[in-house]
Amino acid sequence: MDHSALLLLAIGTMMLIAIGVQIISKQFKLPYTVLLVIAGILIVPLTKIPAFDYLTLFKLTPHLLFYIFLPILLFEAAYNMRLTKVLADVKIISLLAVFGLIVSTVSVAFISSYLLKLFGIDIPFMVLLLFGALISATDPVAVLALFKEYGVPGRLSLIFEGESLFNDATSVALFFVILDVIRVGAFGTHEFIHGFIMFFTMMVGGAIAGIIFGLGFSKMLQFVDGDAKSQITITMLVAHVTFILTEFFHIIPFGNIHIHLSPIVATVIAAMIVGNYGRYKIRKNVEEYMDKFWDYFAFISNSLVFLLLGLLFVNIEVSLKEIIIPVGVIIVAVAISRVIAVYSAIIPFNMKFRKTKQEIPRSWSYLLSWGSLRGSLAIIMVLMIPDDLTVVNWPLEMSVKNFILIVTIGCIYFTLFFKATTIPKAISRLKLDKFTDLDEVRYLEGKAYYYAMTIMEVNKSINTKTLGAKVWNEIGLDAKEKYDSNMKKIDEIIERSSSISEDTLLHRYAVGIERRALEELYISGEISEYGYKKLINKLYVQEDRIEEGHKKAISFSSLEYVDVTDSIITFIRKAFFFKEYQVTNYDKLMYYRALAHIAQAVLKELEEFVEAVYEDGFAKKEVTELQRTYKKYRKQSIDKMSKLLDENEYLMDKYNNLLMKKIKYLQKGAIDKMYHNELLSQRTYFKILNELKKDS
Repeated sequence: MDHSALLLLAIGTMMLIAIGVQIISKQFKLPYTVLLVIAGILIVPLTKIPAFDYLTLFKLTPHLLFYIFLPILLFEAAYNMRLTKVLADVKIISLLAVFGLIVSTVSVAFISSYLLKLFGIDIPFMVLLLFGALISATDPVAVLALFKEYGVPGRLSLIFEGESLFNDATSVALFFVILDVIRVGAFGTHEFIHGFIMFFTMMVGGAIAGIIFGLGFSKMLQFVDGDAKSQITITMLVAHVTFILTEFFHIIPFGNIHIHLSPIVATVIAAMIVGNYGRYKIRKNVEEYMDKFWDYFAFISNSLVFLLLGLLFVNIEVSLKEIIIPVGVIIVAVAISRVIAVYSAIIPFNMKFRKTKQEIPRSWSYLLSWGSLRGSLAIIMVLMIPDDLTVVNWPLEMSVKNFILIVTIGCIYFTLFFKATTIPKAISRLKLDKFTDLDEVRYLEGKAYYYAMTIMEVNKSINTKTLGAKVWNEIGLDAKEKYDSNMKKIDEIIERSSSISEDTLLHRYAVGIERRALEELYISGEISEYGYKKLINKLYVQEDRIEEGHKKAISFSSLEYVDVTDSIITFIRKAFFFKEYQVTNYDKLMYYRALAHIAQAVLKELEEFVEAVYEDGFAKKEVTELQRTYKKYRKQSIDKMSKLLDENEYLMDKYNNLLMKKIKYLQKGAIDKMYHNELLSQRTYFKILNELKKDS
């Protein structure tokens, strides 16, 4: 069989194995990445059979990891991070990702050197420092999956993910600086200055490049508005083009100092800008496909990387006796260094923000210290080390690269097999999975709603005589009993809690309705990007306020929201004398109409929800007050819209066009429904669809 065909068969076989591993992972609730590595190890005996030797054709290479998989994983993680939340914790994230990583790198080198000498193994310090740089970067993949499953606080997850993304960049930049020093073979003042300039320019230059690429690709998304295939392709280009072009960009401004840019920093920043600014240029229906695409793409990348990681170690020919002590000693050194790094960042941070909401709880510090897994990035950096790298007084028979590779894989295996499997117990012991009062009420209210819907459906079935009265006794009464029990518990929590009220819950529910109604308007083209961004960002502020325990949502008029990417664009426009975007009366018309629409959506759905969940006058006062508030919002918005139309006659035609967009959207939805219900053939469906487009 052709080599290319065998290679594709190897990839296909590995993906089948990955699917099987995922099924087992869900069945036995074990970390997916851990099982993948185990599966990779178990594949090795299979490759000895001639019929399956093709599996060895697909191997981890530095270029495959660095240029294909890494940009995918970076983009997928950074794209979905809310910039405002990252900026809210940027100080602690920066401390952990930069200062903490440097502390970890140095600690790994010193502790490893000291412990290894106790066993008579004298590894050169610079080699251990190089290893410290690559092993100090944390991998969020497995940990965040566990955090999500066991429900740790959202802020803790964000800090961990932010640290993992940005310490990747710090780690790679520091790694290449140290590697450059080892190649030169000397370390003095000149080398220190050169290394510092290289590190600084990689980080800052990478950030600037990321902003440029992020804004550029966001603009491209606008040009292909509504075209799902083109927009998904552009996001792929954001990941790989940004990474590759930044990696190969370098200049020599003076002397022999090369200025490189960090492709990791650039890709992370570009992805965050596209996720927080370019996202508004993507229709919501397209974004749903995009999220699924990137989730799947990241699944493939992680599956192949961790499977191949399992294959990698067992294929290294080395004496177990020769490596057992160095690997064991260095695992201990890395674990101790992580604790030192975390506390060296958190202690000064907490001293400054003591007794404020920003203070990091002690239990979080424990989990950040223990929950640091290592993954694919460390392997990528090891494979980037030249095979012929040598240092003076190297004591081992194996090469420098093989030594670092072995201890790196040993550390990765330790974190995956031991740390990852104990994280759930750590979360439980530290009580980080414990619900807040607000979480508990949401949980109970969700169940109450579920049982209320069950009761309504059973009653409907009995009334239409599709079910007998016996079913009510078996299902309906059970649902009613559970519904009453949940509502009683909600009442008890609200009575004892000082930070939560029924008012808070209803407002949170109303904000959710507003978001869905607003997204529907954006999909149908009934609101401009300007209006959508303005409203959705204000809704984010509403959500954040309620999460912080505010009992009442505040009015839109008093909401303040600073969009960071908009601020950057405004600065660039002013710096280069570009014309700023002028808000038109038509933008304002769509904005006020959207406000009226989402207020009406809340009033309608709130009435249905209350009828289903709240009975016997429960929370009647709060519901009445909220309804009064939204009626006021709706009236104010309609009045402002009417005033605009009275003062600007030309807007009436545009307003009529806006209504036509709504009609076309409803028509499109109607024929889609008929097509999916097989009332239309494919030929007739596309004929009607084309006629609708022509009419538009």
